[in-house]
Amino acid sequence: MQISDQQIWQMAKSLQQGHDIYLNKDTGEFHALPDSQQFTPEGLFRTDVHRQITDHWDHYLIISAMESWEWFEIMEDFAHEVDEAFHYQLLEVMYQHNPLDNFRRMVESSSYRPQWDTFRDERFFNYVRDYLKSEDIETED
Repeated sequence: MQISDQQIWQMAKSLQQGHDIYLNKDTGEFHALPDSQQFTPEGLFRTDVHRQITDHWDHYLIISAMESWEWFEIMEDFAHEVDEAFHYQLLEVMYQHNPLDNFRRMVESSSYRPQWDTFRDERFFNYVRDYLKSEDIETED
C-alpha cells in the first residue's frame, strides 16, 4: 500500500481541524473523526464507522491531532520567518494567556497570512508524512 500526496494533504487538513485520523493499513482508506464526538454520554460509539474501526483495531493506524505544544513549536518556527518587528510582536502574544488564539488572530489580520497558511500547511503535511514513514507505510516522494 502506498499513500498518495493528495491523501496526506487531506489528512493534514483534517488534523488542522482537530480530528484524529484512522488509517486502514490494509486498504489505505482513512476516516477523520473528531475525538470529542466519538462516544455518546454512555460511552457507546455513535456511528457504524466507529464500530468498524473498533471491531478491527489491529487494521488501523491512529494519527492524533497535534497537542498544543506541537502547535506552539510551529508558531515559534514561523515567528523566525517574518520581519524583526512582527517577530517580536508574535513572541509577545505567544507568551501571554491564550497564545494559540492570540497568535492566529495577529497573523490572520496581517500581511503574513498567506505565508502563514503555506507554512502551517507544509508543516502538517510533513507531520503526517513523517508519521506514516515511521510506521513503514510508503508515501510518494
